[in-house]
Amino acid sequence: MRVVPGSGPWRVRAVLPVGLALVLVVAAWLPASAAESVIEALQNEYIRIADSARPSVVVVEAEGKAVKVPNVDDLEIPEPFRDLIPKNRVPNVPNVSSGSGFIIDPDGWVLTNSHVVRGARKITVTTIGGKKFTVEKHHIDPLTDVAVLKVDPGTEKLTPATLGDSAGVKVGQIVVAIGNPFGVGVSFTTGVVSQLGIDMPAPQTDEQGRAIRAIRNLIQTDAAINPGNSGGPLLDISGQVVGITTAIVSRSTGSEGVGFAIPINTARRIADQLMQTGKVSRAWVGIMMEAKSKEELAALGAPEGGAFVSQIRADGPAAGSGLQEGDIIVGYSTKAGASDDELTPIRSSDDLVSEVEASTPGSEVTLKVLRFKEPVRIAVKLGEFPAELAGTAEPQVTKAEAGALGLTVSEVTDDTVKEMGLPKKAGVVVQEVSADSPAAGALQPGDVILGIDGQPVTSVADFHDLIGKLEGKPVTVLTIKRKEGDRTMADTVMVPLGEGR
Repeated sequence: MRVVPGSGPWRVRAVLPVGLALVLVVAAWLPASAAESVIEALQNEYIRIADSARPSVVVVEAEGKAVKVPNVDDLEIPEPFRDLIPKNRVPNVPNVSSGSGFIIDPDGWVLTNSHVVRGARKITVTTIGGKKFTVEKHHIDPLTDVAVLKVDPGTEKLTPATLGDSAGVKVGQIVVAIGNPFGVGVSFTTGVVSQLGIDMPAPQTDEQGRAIRAIRNLIQTDAAINPGNSGGPLLDISGQVVGITTAIVSRSTGSEGVGFAIPINTARRIADQLMQTGKVSRAWVGIMMEAKSKEELAALGAPEGGAFVSQIRADGPAAGSGLQEGDIIVGYSTKAGASDDELTPIRSSDDLVSEVEASTPGSEVTLKVLRFKEPVRIAVKLGEFPAELAGTAEPQVTKAEAGALGLTVSEVTDDTVKEMGLPKKAGVVVQEVSADSPAAGALQPGDVILGIDGQPVTSVADFHDLIGKLEGKPVTVLTIKRKEGDRTMADTVMVPLGEGR
Protein backbone atom coordinates (compact mmCIF):
# COMPACT_ATOMS: atom_id res chain seq x y z
CA MET A 1 0.00 0.00 0.00
CA ARG A 2 1.29 3.44 -0.93
CA VAL A 3 0.82 6.10 1.73
CA VAL A 4 -0.06 9.40 0.04
CA PRO A 5 1.40 12.43 1.85
CA GLY A 6 -1.36 14.52 3.31
CA SER A 7 -3.91 11.68 3.29
CA GLY A 8 -3.21 10.51 6.81
CA PRO A 9 -1.75 11.75 10.07
CA TRP A 10 1.57 13.53 9.80
CA ARG A 11 4.31 12.27 12.00
CA VAL A 12 7.85 13.23 12.86
CA ARG A 13 10.26 10.35 13.39
CA ALA A 14 13.45 11.31 15.20
CA VAL A 15 16.66 9.38 14.62
CA LEU A 16 19.43 10.53 16.90
CA PRO A 17 22.39 8.17 16.45
CA VAL A 18 25.23 10.68 16.26
CA GLY A 19 24.06 13.33 18.70
CA LEU A 20 22.99 10.80 21.30
CA ALA A 21 26.23 8.86 20.97
CA LEU A 22 28.25 12.00 21.58
CA VAL A 23 26.15 12.89 24.59
CA LEU A 24 26.46 9.38 26.03
CA VAL A 25 30.24 9.60 25.78
CA VAL A 26 30.21 12.88 27.68
CA ALA A 27 27.63 11.62 30.13
CA ALA A 28 29.76 8.60 30.99
CA TRP A 29 32.26 10.94 32.66
CA LEU A 30 29.64 12.80 34.68
CA PRO A 31 27.75 11.97 37.85
CA ALA A 32 24.42 10.24 37.21
CA SER A 33 22.31 13.31 37.89
CA ALA A 34 24.46 15.51 35.65
CA ALA A 35 24.45 12.91 32.87
CA GLU A 36 20.66 12.77 32.93
CA SER A 37 20.54 16.56 32.69
CA VAL A 38 22.81 16.61 29.63
CA ILE A 39 20.79 13.92 27.82
CA GLU A 40 17.50 15.58 28.73
CA ALA A 41 18.81 18.97 27.54
CA LEU A 42 19.76 17.52 24.14
CA GLN A 43 16.42 15.77 23.85
CA ASN A 44 14.58 18.99 24.62
CA GLU A 45 16.68 20.81 22.03
CA TYR A 46 15.71 18.29 19.33
CA ILE A 47 12.06 18.57 20.33
CA ARG A 48 12.28 22.35 20.14
CA ILE A 49 13.82 22.19 16.64
CA ALA A 50 11.12 19.79 15.43
CA ASP A 51 8.30 21.88 16.87
CA SER A 52 9.63 25.14 15.45
CA ALA A 53 10.59 23.81 11.99
CA ARG A 54 7.61 21.56 11.18
CA PRO A 55 5.14 24.36 10.30
CA SER A 56 7.44 25.61 7.52
CA VAL A 57 8.14 22.20 5.92
CA VAL A 58 5.92 21.09 3.03
CA VAL A 59 5.46 18.11 0.74
CA VAL A 60 5.83 18.97 -2.94
CA GLU A 61 4.04 16.82 -5.51
CA ALA A 62 4.85 17.42 -9.18
CA GLU A 63 2.73 15.97 -11.97
CA GLY A 64 4.68 15.51 -15.17
CA LYS A 65 3.82 14.20 -18.62
CA ALA A 66 1.29 11.39 -18.65
CA VAL A 67 2.70 7.90 -18.99
CA LYS A 68 1.07 5.94 -21.79
CA VAL A 69 -0.42 2.64 -20.58
CA PRO A 70 -0.59 0.02 -23.35
CA ASN A 71 -3.88 -1.50 -24.45
CA VAL A 72 -4.61 -5.00 -23.22
CA ASP A 73 -4.48 -6.32 -26.81
CA ASP A 74 -0.86 -5.16 -27.06
CA LEU A 75 0.26 -7.11 -23.99
CA GLU A 76 1.67 -10.63 -24.09
CA ILE A 77 -0.95 -12.21 -21.80
CA PRO A 78 -1.86 -15.92 -22.12
CA GLU A 79 -5.32 -16.40 -23.62
CA PRO A 80 -7.01 -17.91 -20.52
CA PHE A 81 -6.19 -14.76 -18.55
CA ARG A 82 -7.08 -12.13 -21.12
CA ASP A 83 -10.78 -12.26 -20.25
CA LEU A 84 -9.97 -11.36 -16.66
CA ILE A 85 -8.74 -7.90 -17.70
CA PRO A 86 -11.25 -5.14 -18.62
CA LYS A 87 -11.39 -4.57 -22.36
CA ASN A 88 -11.89 -0.82 -22.16
CA ARG A 89 -8.92 1.30 -23.08
CA VAL A 90 -6.83 2.33 -20.07
CA PRO A 91 -6.26 6.11 -19.96
CA ASN A 92 -2.84 7.68 -19.73
CA VAL A 93 -1.60 7.70 -16.15
CA PRO A 94 -0.15 10.96 -14.74
CA ASN A 95 3.51 10.73 -13.77
CA VAL A 96 3.61 12.10 -10.21
CA SER A 97 6.78 12.52 -8.17
CA SER A 98 7.10 13.66 -4.59
CA GLY A 99 9.71 15.78 -2.83
CA SER A 100 10.06 18.30 -0.05
CA GLY A 101 10.31 22.04 0.38
CA PHE A 102 10.03 24.77 2.97
CA ILE A 103 8.30 28.13 3.21
CA ILE A 104 10.58 31.17 3.01
CA ASP A 105 7.98 33.93 2.79
CA PRO A 106 4.62 34.28 4.59
CA ASP A 107 3.00 35.44 1.35
CA GLY A 108 3.45 32.01 -0.20
CA TRP A 109 6.97 31.47 -1.56
CA VAL A 110 8.41 27.97 -1.12
CA LEU A 111 12.02 26.91 -1.68
CA THR A 112 12.84 23.48 -3.10
CA ASN A 113 15.10 21.72 -5.64
CA SER A 114 14.86 22.34 -9.37
CA HIS A 115 14.96 18.60 -10.07
CA VAL A 116 11.84 18.07 -7.93
CA VAL A 117 9.62 20.23 -10.16
CA ARG A 118 11.43 20.60 -13.47
CA GLY A 119 9.12 19.78 -16.39
CA ALA A 120 6.06 19.57 -14.14
CA ARG A 121 2.65 20.47 -15.55
CA LYS A 122 0.97 20.74 -12.17
CA ILE A 123 2.53 21.23 -8.75
CA THR A 124 0.86 21.02 -5.35
CA VAL A 125 2.21 21.93 -1.93
CA THR A 126 0.85 20.37 1.27
CA THR A 127 1.66 21.68 4.73
CA ILE A 128 2.11 19.50 7.78
CA GLY A 129 -1.32 20.66 8.90
CA GLY A 130 -2.75 19.02 5.78
CA LYS A 131 -3.59 22.23 3.91
CA LYS A 132 -3.07 21.78 0.17
CA PHE A 133 -2.22 24.53 -2.32
CA THR A 134 -1.89 24.48 -6.08
CA VAL A 135 1.26 26.27 -7.21
CA GLU A 136 0.40 29.33 -9.31
CA LYS A 137 3.87 29.78 -10.79
CA HIS A 138 7.36 28.45 -10.32
CA HIS A 139 10.86 29.37 -11.46
CA ILE A 140 13.86 27.08 -11.64
CA ASP A 141 17.65 27.31 -11.88
CA PRO A 142 19.00 23.85 -12.82
CA LEU A 143 22.60 25.07 -12.66
CA THR A 144 22.30 25.33 -8.87
CA ASP A 145 19.32 22.93 -8.51
CA VAL A 146 17.24 25.66 -6.84
CA ALA A 147 13.55 26.39 -7.47
CA VAL A 148 10.93 28.67 -5.97
CA LEU A 149 7.19 27.99 -5.96
CA LYS A 150 4.42 30.55 -5.42
CA VAL A 151 1.11 29.65 -3.80
CA ASP A 152 -1.78 31.86 -2.73
CA PRO A 153 -2.27 31.42 1.03
CA GLY A 154 -5.36 33.66 1.01
CA THR A 155 -5.89 35.51 4.25
CA GLU A 156 -3.83 32.96 6.17
CA LYS A 157 -0.16 33.84 6.48
CA LEU A 158 2.24 30.92 6.19
CA THR A 159 5.05 30.25 8.65
CA PRO A 160 8.48 30.78 7.05
CA ALA A 161 11.59 28.92 8.14
CA THR A 162 14.40 30.86 9.78
CA LEU A 163 17.32 31.06 7.34
CA GLY A 164 20.81 30.91 8.82
CA ASP A 165 24.31 31.62 7.51
CA SER A 166 25.96 28.67 5.75
CA ALA A 167 29.30 30.49 5.73
CA GLY A 168 29.65 29.57 9.40
CA VAL A 169 29.03 25.84 8.95
CA LYS A 170 31.90 23.68 10.23
CA VAL A 171 32.82 20.03 9.82
CA GLY A 172 31.63 18.10 12.86
CA GLN A 173 28.70 20.29 13.83
CA ILE A 174 25.32 18.67 14.47
CA VAL A 175 22.66 19.12 11.76
CA VAL A 176 19.04 18.07 11.34
CA ALA A 177 17.35 17.08 8.07
CA ILE A 178 13.56 17.27 7.65
CA GLY A 179 11.75 15.98 4.60
CA ASN A 180 9.34 13.50 3.02
CA PRO A 181 11.35 10.33 2.30
CA PHE A 182 9.61 7.71 0.15
CA GLY A 183 6.32 9.64 0.46
CA VAL A 184 5.62 8.22 3.94
CA GLY A 185 5.31 11.53 5.80
CA VAL A 186 7.60 14.13 7.27
CA SER A 187 10.70 12.61 8.85
CA PHE A 188 13.23 14.14 11.25
CA THR A 189 16.81 12.81 11.19
CA THR A 190 20.09 14.01 12.66
CA GLY A 191 23.78 13.73 11.93
CA VAL A 192 26.87 15.84 11.55
CA VAL A 193 28.53 17.82 8.79
CA SER A 194 31.00 15.37 7.26
CA GLN A 195 32.73 17.58 4.69
CA LEU A 196 32.48 20.99 3.02
CA GLY A 197 33.15 22.36 -0.46
CA ILE A 198 32.00 19.30 -2.43
CA ASP A 199 31.32 19.73 -6.15
CA MET A 200 28.95 17.49 -8.13
CA PRO A 201 28.05 17.59 -11.85
CA ALA A 202 24.85 19.52 -12.56
CA PRO A 203 22.21 17.58 -14.52
CA GLN A 204 22.18 20.22 -17.29
CA THR A 205 24.38 19.27 -20.25
CA ASP A 206 25.55 20.86 -23.48
CA GLU A 207 25.03 19.58 -27.03
CA GLN A 208 27.72 16.92 -26.55
CA GLY A 209 26.15 15.65 -23.32
CA ARG A 210 28.80 17.20 -21.07
CA ALA A 211 27.85 18.86 -17.80
CA ILE A 212 27.57 22.63 -18.27
CA ARG A 213 29.05 23.14 -14.82
CA ALA A 214 29.14 21.63 -11.36
CA ILE A 215 26.86 22.35 -8.44
CA ARG A 216 29.53 23.80 -6.19
CA ASN A 217 30.48 23.97 -2.51
CA LEU A 218 27.92 21.44 -1.30
CA ILE A 219 27.64 20.48 2.37
CA GLN A 220 28.11 16.75 2.99
CA THR A 221 26.28 15.17 5.92
CA ASP A 222 25.63 11.72 7.38
CA ALA A 223 22.10 12.67 8.46
CA ALA A 224 19.76 10.11 6.89
CA ILE A 225 18.58 11.49 3.51
CA ASN A 226 16.46 9.33 1.22
CA PRO A 227 14.54 9.78 -2.05
CA GLY A 228 11.78 12.29 -1.29
CA ASN A 229 13.95 14.34 1.07
CA SER A 230 15.08 16.47 -1.89
CA GLY A 231 14.23 20.12 -1.35
CA GLY A 232 13.83 19.85 2.42
CA PRO A 233 15.76 21.96 4.93
CA LEU A 234 19.04 21.07 6.62
CA LEU A 235 19.13 22.88 9.97
CA ASP A 236 21.77 23.62 12.55
CA ILE A 237 21.30 22.92 16.26
CA SER A 238 19.65 26.31 16.75
CA GLY A 239 16.95 25.40 14.20
CA GLN A 240 18.14 27.74 11.44
CA VAL A 241 18.27 26.49 7.83
CA VAL A 242 21.84 26.14 6.59
CA GLY A 243 21.14 24.13 3.44
CA ILE A 244 18.70 22.40 1.07
CA THR A 245 19.07 18.61 0.93
CA THR A 246 19.64 17.77 -2.72
CA ALA A 247 21.45 14.49 -3.40
CA ILE A 248 22.79 11.24 -2.01
CA VAL A 249 25.50 8.81 -3.02
CA SER A 250 24.16 5.30 -2.60
CA ARG A 251 24.40 1.80 -4.06
CA SER A 252 20.87 0.99 -2.93
CA THR A 253 19.08 4.34 -3.63
CA GLY A 254 18.61 4.60 0.15
CA SER A 255 20.58 6.47 2.79
CA GLU A 256 24.11 5.18 3.32
CA GLY A 257 25.38 8.19 5.23
CA VAL A 258 26.56 10.26 2.27
CA GLY A 259 24.12 13.09 1.60
CA PHE A 260 24.57 16.57 0.20
CA ALA A 261 22.92 19.95 0.71
CA ILE A 262 23.11 23.25 -1.18
CA PRO A 263 24.40 26.01 1.15
CA ILE A 264 21.53 28.31 2.08
CA ASN A 265 23.60 31.41 1.22
CA THR A 266 23.78 30.19 -2.39
CA ALA A 267 20.12 29.18 -2.43
CA ARG A 268 18.98 32.51 -0.98
CA ARG A 269 20.94 34.48 -3.59
CA ILE A 270 19.42 32.44 -6.41
CA ALA A 271 15.92 32.47 -4.89
CA ASP A 272 15.93 36.26 -4.54
CA GLN A 273 16.56 36.65 -8.27
CA LEU A 274 13.99 34.01 -9.22
CA MET A 275 11.30 35.62 -7.08
CA GLN A 276 12.04 39.12 -8.40
CA THR A 277 12.58 38.47 -12.11
CA GLY A 278 11.80 34.80 -12.74
CA LYS A 279 15.35 34.06 -13.86
CA VAL A 280 18.96 34.17 -12.71
CA SER A 281 21.14 36.70 -14.50
CA ARG A 282 24.69 35.39 -14.70
CA ALA A 283 27.56 36.44 -16.90
CA TRP A 284 28.96 34.15 -19.61
CA VAL A 285 32.26 33.85 -21.46
CA GLY A 286 31.13 31.05 -23.77
CA ILE A 287 33.96 28.57 -23.34
CA MET A 288 34.35 24.96 -22.24
CA MET A 289 37.15 24.08 -19.86
CA GLU A 290 38.96 20.83 -19.21
CA ALA A 291 40.34 19.88 -15.81
CA LYS A 292 44.11 19.34 -15.89
CA SER A 293 46.47 17.98 -13.24
CA LYS A 294 49.04 20.22 -11.56
CA GLU A 295 51.77 18.33 -13.37
CA GLU A 296 50.21 18.94 -16.78
CA LEU A 297 49.65 22.64 -16.11
CA ALA A 298 53.19 23.04 -14.79
CA ALA A 299 54.56 21.44 -17.95
CA LEU A 300 52.50 23.92 -19.99
CA GLY A 301 53.99 26.86 -18.13
CA ALA A 302 51.34 27.34 -15.40
CA PRO A 303 52.90 25.94 -12.18
CA GLU A 304 50.35 27.84 -10.05
CA GLY A 305 47.43 26.33 -11.96
CA GLY A 306 44.89 27.82 -14.35
CA ALA A 307 41.77 27.16 -16.44
CA PHE A 308 42.49 25.22 -19.65
CA VAL A 309 40.28 26.35 -22.56
CA SER A 310 39.16 23.26 -24.48
CA GLN A 311 36.45 24.81 -26.67
CA ILE A 312 35.17 28.27 -27.65
CA ARG A 313 31.51 28.39 -28.60
CA ALA A 314 30.89 30.03 -31.95
CA ASP A 315 27.85 31.80 -30.49
CA GLY A 316 29.58 32.87 -27.27
CA PRO A 317 31.07 36.21 -26.15
CA ALA A 318 34.67 34.92 -26.43
CA ALA A 319 34.31 34.14 -30.14
CA GLY A 320 36.34 36.71 -32.06
CA SER A 321 37.98 38.08 -28.89
CA GLY A 322 41.36 36.56 -29.64
CA LEU A 323 41.03 33.82 -27.04
CA GLN A 324 42.10 30.47 -28.48
CA GLU A 325 41.47 26.84 -27.66
CA GLY A 326 44.48 25.53 -25.74
CA ASP A 327 45.00 28.83 -23.87
CA ILE A 328 45.37 28.64 -20.10
CA ILE A 329 43.60 31.45 -18.24
CA VAL A 330 45.68 32.45 -15.21
CA GLY A 331 44.33 35.92 -14.37
CA TYR A 332 40.99 37.77 -14.37
CA SER A 333 39.85 41.33 -13.75
CA THR A 334 36.60 43.23 -14.19
CA LYS A 335 38.70 46.27 -15.08
CA ALA A 336 39.50 46.85 -18.74
CA GLY A 337 43.26 46.93 -19.38
CA ALA A 338 44.04 45.77 -15.82
CA SER A 339 47.68 45.45 -14.76
CA ASP A 340 49.12 42.27 -13.25
CA ASP A 341 48.62 43.71 -9.76
CA GLU A 342 44.91 44.18 -10.48
CA LEU A 343 44.33 40.64 -11.70
CA THR A 344 42.74 37.94 -9.56
CA PRO A 345 44.78 34.73 -9.88
CA ILE A 346 42.94 31.86 -11.57
CA ARG A 347 44.15 28.50 -10.28
CA SER A 348 41.36 26.30 -11.64
CA SER A 349 38.20 26.23 -13.75
CA ASP A 350 36.16 26.73 -10.58
CA ASP A 351 38.05 29.95 -9.85
CA LEU A 352 37.12 31.31 -13.28
CA VAL A 353 33.46 30.27 -12.91
CA SER A 354 33.27 32.05 -9.55
CA GLU A 355 34.80 35.25 -10.93
CA VAL A 356 32.59 35.31 -14.02
CA GLU A 357 29.42 34.66 -12.01
CA ALA A 358 30.29 37.55 -9.71
CA SER A 359 30.63 39.86 -12.75
CA THR A 360 27.92 41.78 -14.58
CA PRO A 361 26.68 40.69 -18.01
CA GLY A 362 27.68 43.28 -20.61
CA SER A 363 30.85 44.39 -18.80
CA GLU A 364 34.30 44.11 -20.35
CA VAL A 365 36.83 41.99 -18.47
CA THR A 366 40.53 41.36 -18.85
CA LEU A 367 41.92 37.83 -19.12
CA LYS A 368 45.56 36.96 -18.76
CA VAL A 369 46.31 33.73 -20.59
CA LEU A 370 49.36 31.62 -21.27
CA ARG A 371 49.68 30.53 -24.88
CA PHE A 372 52.54 28.09 -25.25
CA LYS A 373 54.01 29.67 -22.10
CA GLU A 374 53.79 33.19 -23.50
CA PRO A 375 51.52 35.67 -21.60
CA VAL A 376 48.73 37.25 -23.65
CA ARG A 377 46.07 39.81 -22.62
CA ILE A 378 42.52 39.29 -23.90
CA ALA A 379 39.57 41.66 -23.52
CA VAL A 380 36.16 39.98 -23.51
CA LYS A 381 32.75 41.61 -23.26
CA LEU A 382 30.70 39.24 -21.10
CA GLY A 383 27.33 38.08 -22.32
CA GLU A 384 24.37 36.74 -20.38
CA PHE A 385 24.17 33.01 -19.89
CA PRO A 386 21.52 31.72 -22.36
CA ALA A 387 18.33 30.42 -20.81
CA GLU A 388 18.48 27.38 -23.12
CA LEU A 389 21.84 26.28 -21.71
CA ALA A 390 20.81 27.07 -18.14
CA GLY A 391 17.76 24.86 -18.63
CA THR A 392 15.39 27.62 -17.52
CA ALA A 393 13.59 28.09 -20.83
CA GLU A 394 10.39 26.33 -19.80
CA PRO A 395 8.10 25.56 -22.77
CA GLN A 396 4.77 27.32 -22.99
CA VAL A 397 2.00 24.79 -22.32
CA THR A 398 -1.44 25.49 -23.75
CA LYS A 399 -4.61 23.38 -23.50
CA ALA A 400 -6.57 22.89 -26.71
CA GLU A 401 -10.11 24.23 -26.50
CA ALA A 402 -12.99 21.90 -25.62
CA GLY A 403 -14.41 20.08 -28.62
CA ALA A 404 -11.11 20.08 -30.52
CA LEU A 405 -8.58 17.24 -30.37
CA GLY A 406 -8.38 17.24 -26.57
CA LEU A 407 -4.61 17.65 -26.55
CA THR A 408 -2.25 19.58 -24.31
CA VAL A 409 0.59 20.91 -26.46
CA SER A 410 3.66 23.10 -26.08
CA GLU A 411 6.04 25.01 -28.28
CA VAL A 412 9.05 23.14 -29.68
CA THR A 413 12.27 23.88 -27.77
CA ASP A 414 15.93 23.67 -28.85
CA ASP A 415 16.18 20.40 -26.90
CA THR A 416 13.24 18.97 -28.88
CA VAL A 417 14.84 20.00 -32.19
CA LYS A 418 18.00 18.08 -31.26
CA GLU A 419 16.23 15.08 -29.75
CA MET A 420 13.77 14.63 -32.62
CA GLY A 421 16.12 15.61 -35.46
CA LEU A 422 13.95 18.47 -36.67
CA PRO A 423 15.43 20.82 -39.29
CA LYS A 424 14.13 23.85 -37.38
CA LYS A 425 11.74 24.90 -34.66
CA ALA A 426 8.49 23.75 -36.22
CA GLY A 427 5.41 21.98 -34.97
CA VAL A 428 4.07 21.55 -31.45
CA VAL A 429 4.90 18.91 -28.84
CA VAL A 430 2.11 16.75 -27.43
CA GLN A 431 2.28 16.97 -23.65
CA GLU A 432 -0.91 15.07 -22.76
CA VAL A 433 -3.74 13.23 -24.51
CA SER A 434 -7.11 13.30 -22.73
CA ALA A 435 -8.54 9.84 -22.06
CA ASP A 436 -11.79 10.66 -23.90
CA SER A 437 -10.05 12.50 -26.73
CA PRO A 438 -10.59 11.45 -30.37
CA ALA A 439 -6.80 11.25 -30.57
CA ALA A 440 -6.45 8.86 -27.62
CA GLY A 441 -4.66 5.74 -28.81
CA ALA A 442 -3.39 7.49 -31.93
CA LEU A 443 -1.15 10.14 -30.36
CA GLN A 444 1.08 9.93 -27.33
CA PRO A 445 3.02 12.40 -25.16
CA GLY A 446 6.27 13.41 -26.87
CA ASP A 447 4.89 13.25 -30.42
CA VAL A 448 5.60 16.36 -32.51
CA ILE A 449 2.66 17.47 -34.69
CA LEU A 450 4.15 18.94 -37.86
CA GLY A 451 0.97 19.38 -39.91
CA ILE A 452 -2.83 19.12 -39.93
CA ASP A 453 -4.54 18.07 -43.15
CA GLY A 454 -1.50 19.02 -45.20
CA GLN A 455 -1.11 22.46 -43.59
CA PRO A 456 2.14 23.09 -41.67
CA VAL A 457 2.00 23.74 -37.92
CA THR A 458 4.66 26.23 -36.88
CA SER A 459 3.45 27.24 -33.40
CA VAL A 460 0.79 26.73 -30.75
CA ALA A 461 -1.15 29.61 -32.36
CA ASP A 462 -1.06 27.81 -35.74
CA PHE A 463 -2.26 24.64 -34.05
CA HIS A 464 -5.29 26.43 -32.60
CA ASP A 465 -6.11 28.10 -35.92
CA LEU A 466 -6.02 24.81 -37.81
CA ILE A 467 -8.02 22.74 -35.35
CA GLY A 468 -10.60 25.55 -35.33
CA LYS A 469 -11.25 24.74 -38.99
CA LEU A 470 -11.98 21.06 -38.39
CA GLU A 471 -15.65 21.49 -37.53
CA GLY A 472 -17.86 19.35 -39.74
CA LYS A 473 -15.04 17.14 -40.98
CA PRO A 474 -15.37 13.39 -40.33
CA VAL A 475 -11.61 12.83 -39.95
CA THR A 476 -8.35 14.72 -39.85
CA VAL A 477 -4.89 13.54 -40.84
CA LEU A 478 -1.97 14.67 -38.72
CA THR A 479 1.65 14.60 -39.87
CA ILE A 480 3.80 13.74 -36.86
CA LYS A 481 7.30 12.82 -35.81
CA ARG A 482 7.68 10.21 -33.11
CA LYS A 483 10.57 8.72 -31.18
CA GLU A 484 10.70 4.93 -31.07
CA GLY A 485 13.59 3.77 -28.91
CA ASP A 486 16.75 5.37 -30.29
CA ARG A 487 15.14 6.21 -33.65
CA THR A 488 12.86 9.02 -34.76
CA MET A 489 10.48 8.62 -37.66
CA ALA A 490 7.87 10.67 -39.49
CA ASP A 491 4.37 9.27 -39.89
CA THR A 492 0.74 10.24 -40.46
CA VAL A 493 -2.12 9.57 -38.08
CA MET A 494 -5.80 9.57 -39.07
CA VAL A 495 -8.04 10.79 -36.25
CA PRO A 496 -11.84 10.38 -36.44
CA LEU A 497 -13.55 13.50 -35.20
CA GLY A 498 -16.65 13.71 -33.06
CA GLU A 499 -16.92 11.54 -29.99
CA GLY A 500 -13.86 9.75 -28.72
CA ARG A 501 -13.49 6.17 -29.72
